[in-house]
Amino acid sequence: MRVGQALFGYQGRLSRLAYFGYSLLLGAIFMAIFVVVCMTAGFVAVQNGTSPERAGEIAGLATAGLLLLVAIWPASALITKRLHDMGQSGAHTIWIMLLSYAGLVVSDLGASAILGLASMVASLWLLFGPGEPGPNRYGMPPGTPVMPVQPGWHPSAYPMPQPGYAPQPQPFHGYPQHTEYQPVPQATYPQAPVYPYQPPPQGVSPS
Repeated sequence: MRVGQALFGYQGRLSRLAYFGYSLLLGAIFMAIFVVVCMTAGFVAVQNGTSPERAGEIAGLATAGLLLLVAIWPASALITKRLHDMGQSGAHTIWIMLLSYAGLVVSDLGASAILGLASMVASLWLLFGPGEPGPNRYGMPPGTPVMPVQPGWHPSAYPMPQPGYAPQPQPFHGYPQHTEYQPVPQATYPQAPVYPYQPPPQGVSPS
């Protein structure tokens, strides 16, 4: 799966290892942006003769809030595809995301700790929950080679069997009736000409 599809697409499935790797990649990108913005704000504050600590604090809070909003899209895409791999509906992404963000905005320490613990349990479930070994309603298992699609092909032409599908037996209408046996005509060949026997002349040996 391409990086763009993994971070911003909601279709398909994502294995545990791929989910962990893309989550690390997303966190590293956001952390790098946060550090660069804070260092830039501090450098500009020094050049202007203001307090770099205060400027870095303001820039850090503003950047963190903006990154949390931006992260909703890729984080929800990763969680949805991981849920698909486990055979779960992507609707579970809503409460998982709410747990993650609610623990950051709740002011009560006890409630924040409970929400943080619940969010950690959900994260461990996504990280270690086994995926379904075969194809499910969300697609083929991760890592399945993609076959080339013929021009004009559409998935609706070959629908995937639903869980519990079993082919229906066809009614038996008896054996087909055969027509009367007709012998195969024999090939005919032309008869070889028959020549009368002529004895050799007198005094001439036959050999």
